[in-house]
Amino acid sequence: MTGSGPRETVEFDPNVVQRLALKYKTGRIVQGNRGNRVMFATSDNKVFFLDEDVAQLIYDLKLRPSAPFTVCQRQSGSATSWEVLKLGEQGDGTFVVQAETARLDKALAAIKTQKAGTSEFATPVPASFPTCDKVLVASNGTPSKLQDALQTAVLAAHAAGVYAKSIGYAAMPQFTSEDLRTMANTLMIQDGGR
Repeated sequence: MTGSGPRETVEFDPNVVQRLALKYKTGRIVQGNRGNRVMFATSDNKVFFLDEDVAQLIYDLKLRPSAPFTVCQRQSGSATSWEVLKLGEQGDGTFVVQAETARLDKALAAIKTQKAGTSEFATPVPASFPTCDKVLVASNGTPSKLQDALQTAVLAAHAAGVYAKSIGYAAMPQFTSEDLRTMANTLMIQDGGR
């Protein structure tokens, strides 16, 4: 710590993916009220704490500092497990990226149940949104902020079209590739990406 006060702590809510990047290759063992835990620092100056067995899953990935990965605490009934995935190239030449399909399906289901003319949803959005589901995609480059921005733009454009139809706005124009590029560029600028 630099003396500027406590750093923000990343919390792991059940079934919610946290995309992270480590500041250092290893964490530091700390004593807490639940026994020994490992404290990791992120590249964006946050910290997170994991039990030693879960921390080992991160070590097994052999991550370099600033390399992106995801952590998800899976919970189904009383069973809890942890999923830790390195974003980027895997041993078989594929790349792991967070699946947008399941997240899109849940977003669209929530939109379809939205009360007409209000910003309230008729049914709550599931607690598992977004999901930990993953998809393997063959690619020649590592996932980047640009890829995330483009996926977000496509998701937003599709959801807007579905919502427009659900409220009877059939004249909704289709988004062009230029529209998607502009949305992605805006996200990149807002995020400070290059």
